[in-house]
Amino acid sequence: YHVSEILVEELNKSYLKLSESNDIGQIIENAFMNIDEDLRSLNGWECGSTANVCFIFDDLIVCANIGDTRAVLFRNNDSIDLSRDHKPNDPIERE
Repeated sequence: YHVSEILVEELNKSYLKLSESNDIGQIIENAFMNIDEDLRSLNGWECGSTANVCFIFDDLIVCANIGDTRAVLFRNNDSIDLSRDHKPNDPIERE
Protein backbone atom coordinates (compact mmCIF):
# COMPACT_ATOMS: atom_id res chain seq x y z
CA TYR A 1 0.00 0.00 0.00
CA HIS A 2 1.52 3.34 -1.06
CA VAL A 3 0.96 5.68 1.87
CA SER A 4 3.32 8.33 0.55
CA GLU A 5 1.36 8.61 -2.70
CA ILE A 6 -1.90 9.10 -0.82
CA LEU A 7 -0.35 11.73 1.44
CA VAL A 8 1.08 13.63 -1.53
CA GLU A 9 -2.28 13.41 -3.33
CA GLU A 10 -4.07 14.75 -0.25
CA LEU A 11 -1.57 17.59 0.09
CA ASN A 12 -1.90 18.45 -3.61
CA LYS A 13 -5.71 18.52 -3.35
CA SER A 14 -5.48 20.74 -0.31
CA TYR A 15 -2.58 22.98 -1.34
CA LEU A 16 -4.67 26.12 -1.77
CA LYS A 17 -6.49 25.47 1.48
CA LEU A 18 -3.15 24.89 3.19
CA SER A 19 -1.77 28.23 2.08
CA GLU A 20 -4.91 29.93 3.41
CA SER A 21 -5.38 28.08 6.69
CA ASN A 22 -1.95 26.62 7.50
CA ASP A 23 -3.77 23.57 8.88
CA ILE A 24 -1.41 20.88 7.67
CA GLY A 25 -2.31 18.76 10.70
CA GLN A 26 -5.88 18.41 9.49
CA ILE A 27 -4.73 17.56 5.97
CA ILE A 28 -2.44 14.79 7.27
CA GLU A 29 -5.18 13.50 9.56
CA ASN A 30 -7.57 13.35 6.59
CA ALA A 31 -4.99 11.39 4.60
CA PHE A 32 -4.46 8.92 7.47
CA MET A 33 -8.22 8.47 7.85
CA ASN A 34 -8.63 7.87 4.10
CA ILE A 35 -5.84 5.29 4.14
CA ASP A 36 -7.43 3.54 7.12
CA GLU A 37 -10.82 3.48 5.41
CA ASP A 38 -9.29 2.12 2.19
CA LEU A 39 -7.42 -0.64 3.99
CA ARG A 40 -10.51 -1.69 5.93
CA SER A 41 -12.72 -1.79 2.84
CA LEU A 42 -10.18 -3.50 0.57
CA ASN A 43 -8.91 -6.12 2.94
CA GLY A 44 -11.45 -6.27 5.74
CA TRP A 45 -8.63 -5.52 8.16
CA GLU A 46 -9.56 -4.65 11.71
CA CYS A 47 -6.03 -4.56 13.10
CA GLY A 48 -3.90 -1.51 13.75
CA SER A 49 -0.61 -0.28 12.43
CA THR A 50 1.88 2.51 12.83
CA ALA A 51 2.92 5.36 10.59
CA ASN A 52 5.22 8.32 10.87
CA VAL A 53 5.60 11.06 8.27
CA CYS A 54 7.64 14.24 8.13
CA PHE A 55 7.31 17.06 5.64
CA ILE A 56 9.79 19.85 5.16
CA PHE A 57 8.45 23.17 3.87
CA ASP A 58 11.25 25.70 3.58
CA ASP A 59 12.30 26.16 7.23
CA LEU A 60 9.32 24.29 8.76
CA ILE A 61 9.28 20.59 9.67
CA VAL A 62 5.87 19.01 10.19
CA CYS A 63 5.78 15.55 11.73
CA ALA A 64 2.75 13.33 12.33
CA ASN A 65 2.49 9.82 13.68
CA ILE A 66 0.05 7.07 14.52
CA GLY A 67 0.93 4.32 16.93
CA ASP A 68 4.14 3.60 18.77
CA THR A 69 6.56 4.99 16.25
CA ARG A 70 8.81 7.98 16.66
CA ALA A 71 10.67 10.42 14.44
CA VAL A 72 13.99 11.73 15.71
CA LEU A 73 16.06 14.54 14.23
CA PHE A 74 19.82 14.29 14.72
CA ARG A 75 21.67 17.60 14.53
CA ASN A 76 25.12 18.52 15.80
CA ASN A 77 25.48 15.18 17.65
CA ASP A 78 22.23 15.81 19.50
CA SER A 79 18.84 14.15 19.08
CA ILE A 80 15.46 15.88 19.13
CA ASP A 81 12.22 13.90 19.32
CA LEU A 82 9.87 15.18 16.64
CA SER A 83 6.97 12.96 17.65
CA ARG A 84 5.66 11.11 20.68
CA ASP A 85 4.75 7.42 20.71
CA HIS A 86 1.06 6.57 21.09
CA LYS A 87 0.80 3.83 23.69
CA PRO A 88 -2.39 2.44 25.27
CA ASN A 89 -0.85 2.51 28.77
CA ASP A 90 0.04 6.22 28.50
CA PRO A 91 -2.25 8.26 30.83
CA ILE A 92 -2.51 11.06 28.24
CA GLU A 93 -3.62 8.55 25.60
CA ARG A 94 -6.19 7.03 27.95
CA GLU A 95 -7.64 10.47 28.62
